[in-house]
Amino acid sequence: MTEPELPAAFLFLHLEKTGGTSVRTWLALNQDTSRFQEPARLQLVSPDCFEALTLDTGRVRDACPGPVQPVAWDRSITAVEYHSGGAKAQFWRHVDHARSLYAKAGGRFLTAVLLQEPVAQAVSFYRYWPPTEQGPDGPNSLIPLERWVRSGTANSVLQSRGIATTRGGDCNQSARVAMRRLGEIGLVGVTPCLAAFIGSVERRLGLPHDPRRMEAVLHHHMPPRNHAPHASWSVLDWAVHNATHQIAPAVHAQVQAAVACDQPLYAAALESFCASWSGGRWLRPEWARCMACQLE
Repeated sequence: MTEPELPAAFLFLHLEKTGGTSVRTWLALNQDTSRFQEPARLQLVSPDCFEALTLDTGRVRDACPGPVQPVAWDRSITAVEYHSGGAKAQFWRHVDHARSLYAKAGGRFLTAVLLQEPVAQAVSFYRYWPPTEQGPDGPNSLIPLERWVRSGTANSVLQSRGIATTRGGDCNQSARVAMRRLGEIGLVGVTPCLAAFIGSVERRLGLPHDPRRMEAVLHHHMPPRNHAPHASWSVLDWAVHNATHQIAPAVHAQVQAAVACDQPLYAAALESFCASWSGGRWLRPEWARCMACQLE
């Protein structure tokens, strides 16, 4: 790994079904020297490993298992993905200390999160982990979406709960905590504009841009060429349609009611995203579609 001019850290809070796995794949590809001419000098480590690197170097060997030990935090660009429930809580426990550490070293420090349109996120969760029960067709009969929603599961997997690190209780309280915490995160993105989000990470961390790296992880997040259902639709419109178009209107309304606590949070994320791109001179033409988002 070539030593960067300054240390840098990217702490990514990965909420379920928001495109976070694609971000993690992109981070891993930044270390790939076999497919890309210019690797990004980046190391991807676990939350426990990063905590050991920045808090207790005596634990590095145990906290960072593997054939190759990580480079010290002050001589590298280090990326960390916080995905599990315990890891999300660890993110909030450690972020202030890490931010202070990099500030004292004159380094770059970026925290980030992606949010998805709430109905699309809930439906994606249901489809990725389809709930089953004992039924006439056997033990793996699919529970219909409307029954899954009525069971309260959709409410328990809200994005606001992921940010607030809560699973139960009043979702309005979780939403208030999440809204406050959203303002503490350096880069807030929205899933349909994943390419622009990754482009912003590249710019802020000083990583090299390789279109092949981007395309390797983004192809399933973008509409096929000349295939949007309506020519006037933005990428945001298309992504929501793609996730929810097979749902009956009555069921869609049920899902929307179940995830109502996430709607203000997503609106804030969308507004933050659009504001961060206004007047951006380095905006690539192929990402301009994301700027068609309509704020009401």
